[in-house]
This record gives sequence, C-alpha cells and structure tokens, in this order.
Amino acid sequence: SGEVEPAPPDASTSVVLGANGRTGREIVRSLLRRKMAVRACTRSGTFDARELLGDDATGTVVPWTSPLLQTAMADVTMPETVATATRGARAVFFACTAPANGEPDLVDRKGLRDVARACIENNVSRLVVISGAGVTKTSSPAYAFLNAFGGRMDAKLAGEDELRDVYRAAAAAGRTKGDTISYTIVRPSGLLDGPGKGVTALAVNQGDEAAGFIHRVDAAETAVEASANVNCANVTFEVYDAGTA
Repeated sequence: SGEVEPAPPDASTSVVLGANGRTGREIVRSLLRRKMAVRACTRSGTFDARELLGDDATGTVVPWTSPLLQTAMADVTMPETVATATRGARAVFFACTAPANGEPDLVDRKGLRDVARACIENNVSRLVVISGAGVTKTSSPAYAFLNAFGGRMDAKLAGEDELRDVYRAAAAAGRTKGDTISYTIVRPSGLLDGPGKGVTALAVNQGDEAAGFIHRVDAAETAVEASANVNCANVTFEVYDAGTA
C-alpha cells in the first residue's frame, strides 16, 4: 500500500491542510524535496503518496512510508480536528476550498478563520494561505462567475479579512510574539497543471491589480519559500507567470 501511517507531532513538521487537492499535493511534494517533515492532512485521514505524488517523485519520497511523511485527519469545518493536527507544527499551509457543490462559507471563510485561531493557539510560526487573485474585485466578471458557485469568492474575501482580524487581535493581546507568529496570503491566478517554469519565470504584485496564469507546482514552491521568509510575515501578494497578466 502507498498509504502512510500516522505519526506523532514533531516541532519541525509542516502541516498541509487539503493535502489530497491538486495544489495541496504539490506543497507536500515541494516540502519533501527539501527533506522537510510533512503532515499531510485530509478529511479522510489517508494520503496515498504513490497515487498522489506519482513515480516522478522516486528518489525523493521513497520509501513511501518515509518518516518525513506523516498523515492525519483534519477537516477545517471541525475546529477540534484542526487544533489537534496543527499542534507542534512549524508552518501550516491552508490549501483547502469547498468543492463545486459544497459550502464555501464553511470552508473558505469560517474554516480559514478557525485555522488561524488554531495556529495562534498552537504557536505556529507561519500560516500560509492559498487564496486567489481577483478576490477583492467584487464587480469583475470573473468574480461574478466564480461566485456563482455558492458564493465562493465572497467566502474567500471574508476569510482573508477575518484571518487578518484574528491576527491583529492576537497581536494586540501580545500573543504573536512580534512577527514570530504570523501569516502569509498567496494569491495565485489561473492555476495550471503540468511542470512548472521556475522562480525566474514568475512575477509578484500587491494590491490585487494584476492576474495571469501560474502552474500549481510554482504556486506551491512560492508558498513553501514564503513560509520561511521573514519578509513575508503578515503579507498578502499575488503571483503569476511574468508576461501573462
């Protein structure tokens, strides 16, 4: 079997919420390539590394039951599972979104808010959120189209705002230890499957004024790099392939 057995928390572990998703699995892959311990969290509690990471990862995550790779059950609509899964983590990656027939308000807004609370409670150094470019452009055609799926964009925008409120309140209460407990919101746009182009092909922006296309691999690499970059603490930015905006 390619499934990974659960392991106890480790202070150097990075937690990936939504690890079974297309972007989440690329974040797992990126972390493992750096020889970093990963707790791949899914609603079922299973993560089939052979199926989800593929044979192209041979040599980096073999054996499939590598001690670098753990699995855990975490459902962002169930705060108690998130509190347990994020305990002792170095960084937490929020790569979740509601399915087309799901409830975005429960996942993209409330779920993200509760993850932020858990990260602060558990002294997680960095929460990295995979959001989306255009999330503040409420009058744009793209926003209207995506929002037709259960208010997805409304939920993402509210989730970002509520996350910032949670961190501001924690900072005011002296619970974030300066910027040592912080968040980063990464807004990729036009996510594509397939091999990435690498960091030299990417452009970043702030203010939600530009959007283009980016491969999930590159979005994942960006998120992982941001998780340890002091300049990305409490920062929101867009990332896309240069020349596509």
